[in-house]
Amino acid sequence: MKTAVVAALAALSLVPFTHAQNLTGYVLPPGTSYVVVNTGNSDLDAAVYSAIADWNACLVGATIVGVPPDGTPPAYPNQRSEIYMDQIDAREDGLPIYANTSVTTVSTLLKMQSHYVAEFDIRIDNSRQWTPDDLKHVVLHELGHAIGFGHPDEIGIDVPSVMRSGWNHPSTTITDWDRKWTQALYAWHPLQATLLQKMTQARSIPSPFKRQRKINYYQRRLDQIATILFD
Repeated sequence: MKTAVVAALAALSLVPFTHAQNLTGYVLPPGTSYVVVNTGNSDLDAAVYSAIADWNACLVGATIVGVPPDGTPPAYPNQRSEIYMDQIDAREDGLPIYANTSVTTVSTLLKMQSHYVAEFDIRIDNSRQWTPDDLKHVVLHELGHAIGFGHPDEIGIDVPSVMRSGWNHPSTTITDWDRKWTQALYAWHPLQATLLQKMTQARSIPSPFKRQRKINYYQRRLDQIATILFD
């Protein structure tokens, strides 16, 4: 396997590079990831389940399954993923809350086994009067973070995507770009898994210059894998 990975890396160095997506370096584990859906409103719950179904139509080898609450109070971390209403301070965790946009939520992620997400919680600001359409939009975006995507526009990628940040949302639905990238990311290519693990390890390098150089290197390799898959 090690020889195959080295050979694949060498082959990738010959592939033209196009920076394609902002990857976080972690993904959902293969198989089923359960998430408790508890907005306290049947219409809003339905919007969340619809968002989950849209991402499941894109995923390969991984599935998100929404389940009803069982009376256990939501909390993070508690070894189970949850989507629920909560009071969110406008600057909590250093993340701004935009009162007039759908970015009124905080998504918290916990990594397991290097590059797999063990738990993701999406806490939704309960001070806003949510419509099902607005809630679905924000849950689509936050689930995208759990799946492994950052904000493409924050690293200079100008594409139609539900993962664009803040005021820059051009779409309230998963786009063809999002769909292709999800399929590429979850193809479970052995080299891809190795690169994701190395990217995670690179985040702990003490030197900021060396850390960013390594992260950029592995990001380019991941982008090249996606380019091959798309073409």
